[in-house]
Amino acid sequence: MKRKITLGLSIWLLITLLLGGFEVFSILPRQFFGISVFVTVTTVTLLYFKNKNSKEFVDSISLKQIALVHIFRIIAGLLFLYYSDNLPEAFVSKASYGDIISGLLAILALLFNRKFLHYIFHLFGLIDLITALSIGTYFNIIGNSKMATIFYLPLILIPLFIVPILLVTHISSLKKLNQKNYNENI
Repeated sequence: MKRKITLGLSIWLLITLLLGGFEVFSILPRQFFGISVFVTVTTVTLLYFKNKNSKEFVDSISLKQIALVHIFRIIAGLLFLYYSDNLPEAFVSKASYGDIISGLLAILALLFNRKFLHYIFHLFGLIDLITALSIGTYFNIIGNSKMATIFYLPLILIPLFIVPILLVTHISSLKKLNQKNYNENI
């Protein structure tokens, strides 16, 4: 099971790298990128809910491991700030600071390891991802030329690879935290 999932993730990452490296989305209508992000996020989420192996794999990841991975959202937020002159201001203000705050909340959840901190982190992180996806998709649908920056490496990795994975880890974590018998000492 893990081998197939690792292979699938590797192929998906390679495809995303190729799309960004060959600047495929720069020659397509801008709206196609927003559609691609929507399809990718929907597919990964459906795989989590409908595929037993995918669900078991994600659910086997501890809350500590998930929090550790989400710390890297600070880097994503800083990348958006770095490219802020080339992205719509409304997108940068939500996506960058939301990711940075999510990463900092992940650090708090990891350090203090309390159920309520994990709740806060996962709820905020999930809302932030949905907000950033919505704003980014909106700007792509209306054809905002500044969103074209996200078609290229390294930024393309965030919406087409990283966000769908992070979204599913938030969903899995919130499900775990809602279990009555879930241990406070995570």
